[in-house]
Amino acid sequence: LAAHLPEVRMRPLEATYLAWLDASAYGHDDAAAVALERGRVQVSPGESYAPGTPGHVRLNIATSPDRLTQIVERLAKAWR
Repeated sequence: LAAHLPEVRMRPLEATYLAWLDASAYGHDDAAAVALERGRVQVSPGESYAPGTPGHVRLNIATSPDRLTQIVERLAKAWR
């Protein structure tokens, strides 16, 4: 994340494979919709889990390191 999305903040993982990302610094209230439309990455909108969190998403990281790198690169293109 630091290399491709330096403004994204990730909460520490709590024994889970779902990462909570704060991408609000990139200015998209519905970061999940932008990720899907522009980056072709399906993430879950943060608002579904914690109302009042625009720009937040949940990302499933239970995949290979190579695929996760591709996902982060696509998110970077989508959100910038």
